[in-house]
Amino acid sequence: ADFVGKRFYHISTDEVYGSLGTEGLFKETTPYNPNSPYAASKASSDHFVRSFGETYGIPTTFFFPEYLGKVGLLSHFMLGFSIGGFIGAFHIASYIANGHNFPFIATLRSPFFKYTINNSFIPFVFLLFLGKELFIFQTERELLPSSVAAFHILTTLFELLFSC
Repeated sequence: ADFVGKRFYHISTDEVYGSLGTEGLFKETTPYNPNSPYAASKASSDHFVRSFGETYGIPTTFFFPEYLGKVGLLSHFMLGFSIGGFIGAFHIASYIANGHNFPFIATLRSPFFKYTINNSFIPFVFLLFLGKELFIFQTERELLPSSVAAFHILTTLFELLFSC
């Protein structure tokens, strides 16, 4: 197959390298040592993507947004962009799958927009839960001040709004 001008982007996590403790940094040369089922599944996906790329000649790029030991605005910006894409895909798939059940929607002005607004409960609940969990994780595990954690969450939500 011809993969000229194409690239597969894979987003990973620093958890594939194991536990760091209070000091130190992970590098891309650090051996994999996952310590949880989530980290093991991410490590396996890293290996799968890398081997698939090598076998079939597909150019790949791996993103490890936290591997330098820091979680900054860029990682939250990428998270918001990714979540926005998933929410957009959720709305499109839902509209395609269920739109025919609501024939009156075709008579409305901006039917997809109104359908999306009416079906935003699940993504909204997800975002509330995500924001709460991000805040707890950053303040209790990463020991960030509340103001920094809140700013990171706002950065995620800001990018999410612009990527939907």
